[in-house]
Amino acid sequence: MKDGALRPQQGTPMPIIRLTATQANEYRKTNAYRSWGDRASPNRVEPITRPGFRVPFKMQPGSRIFTVGSCFARNVEDELIRRGFDVPMRRMMPKNSARGILNNFATPSIYNEFAWAFGEAEFHQQHHFFEVQPGRFADLHLAPTLRPEPLEAVIERRAEITAAYRQAADCPVMIMTLGVAEVWFDTVSGYYVNVAPRPSHLRAEPDRFEMHILSFDDAHDYLDRTVRLLQRHGHPDLRILLTVSPVPLTATHRDEDVIVANCYSKSALRTVAETICARYDFVTYFPSYESVTLSDRRRAWWDDFVHVTDEMVALNVGRMVDAFIEAVEDPDAVRTAVAAGGEAAVVEKAAVVRKGSREAARAFFAEFGPQFAASPEFVQEHVGFLMDAREWAAAHAALENAPGSMPEPHTTILRARVLVGLARFGEALALLEEYAADGRPCPATFWDEMLTTSLAAGDPARITAVLSRFVAAAPAYAARAHIAVAQWFYRRGSIVESIPFFHAATGESGMANQAWLYLAEALEAVGRRDEAREALAQLNPAWQGPKVRVDRLIKVLG
Repeated sequence: MKDGALRPQQGTPMPIIRLTATQANEYRKTNAYRSWGDRASPNRVEPITRPGFRVPFKMQPGSRIFTVGSCFARNVEDELIRRGFDVPMRRMMPKNSARGILNNFATPSIYNEFAWAFGEAEFHQQHHFFEVQPGRFADLHLAPTLRPEPLEAVIERRAEITAAYRQAADCPVMIMTLGVAEVWFDTVSGYYVNVAPRPSHLRAEPDRFEMHILSFDDAHDYLDRTVRLLQRHGHPDLRILLTVSPVPLTATHRDEDVIVANCYSKSALRTVAETICARYDFVTYFPSYESVTLSDRRRAWWDDFVHVTDEMVALNVGRMVDAFIEAVEDPDAVRTAVAAGGEAAVVEKAAVVRKGSREAARAFFAEFGPQFAASPEFVQEHVGFLMDAREWAAAHAALENAPGSMPEPHTTILRARVLVGLARFGEALALLEEYAADGRPCPATFWDEMLTTSLAAGDPARITAVLSRFVAAAPAYAARAHIAVAQWFYRRGSIVESIPFFHAATGESGMANQAWLYLAEALEAVGRRDEAREALAQLNPAWQGPKVRVDRLIKVLG
């Protein structure tokens, strides 16, 4: 092999997901969430991020759901109970204990609790209970904020917790939240503990505990063991909904900035979650982590930069529960969700309501419009509904009264569309021109809107001028733009004028076949049959295009 030549990769590739070229291209074409979108369109990124997710199963109202993990699991419990589900972990809460006592932060400690509950590991009191004061003990796997108690009370609480975890066997659905990869290891027992040891314990036995930063392999191994254990002992129809907690490390024990340490911790757990979901078809992922961490920080976090706001918790829990619960009629569901989650929840509901009946949507916006008139996201949804209903005057009035913080350039586009709906084409174009006048970079969606508006206005000179700017600003979309202009000329009977624009689109590989067919039809329509045959000959034989149109041309052209 010559120097510089590509060498084959060493070893066998081990991807977590393997797709054929056909599958990969099909997903790219059909996946509604394949790209980020942009600020010129309604988007799911700003200010609140709402990632799409798969819903491969449904939870039946009233059924039993097991919850385990960090504090997000407790938030989920609140919503499930409100909707009438049986949540054993809340019902089996140890006596006289705060609900946070059952928070479980790392994959080793989650495994430990299930292994003890189902008899795959033995809980040795002498290893896991520590005498803090004479006659007063603490459980190393529970929050150090708990007061030390007599040994009998600590034993009783541990028995209650074990019994609570054993309830997983009767739950068809489990919601599991992964928290951290920075964990403490007990060199005496050989176990990872769930929380940091008490300072008094560290002072008493300074060499007993070690801080471990879990590798991907270790974090994955413990979660994989947990999943396989639950296959053996859990419900025969078990489905696991896996999440990663967005709550960051409060502080790090590493010689690193906590920002850097937390990024590794969450990245490792997110990768573990993806790998487990790819391996087990009964495990699926819900993106609460992505939603919170990619949202506007002032909306997502309290002032301590650690705790997630009630609004974001309610939004994510509501999105998850709404998606996975079998729909039932509940006339007060929207009001309850809004009361729990505020603005983010009502915006989420508005987007859903718009897809339903027009009467229900009108009633929704009439009820909540006055309360959320200052919310840019809510106003966008309301204006979108009015535009869908072609109530252009009402949409125009809503935009005129919109808050000053409306997002751009989407708001300018909305205003232009409403003006087009009112047949005020010149004003619409002037509005778009004003926005683009200072040379700011605009996304392709903006130029697409300007071109569409110029086509609606119907001035050929203006259309070609806008087309030139569109192609210069967004060359990747040049073929689509040329075809749109060509079709405008074609439909109005100016077929000769359409031909150069169709021809310009043939140079783009993604739409070349479509452009050649349009061009052949236009050339045939004006009697330029030889050129039409040449254009038709350029079609790729493997192209799965409109066979009827191709066959007609072949027959007509001979």
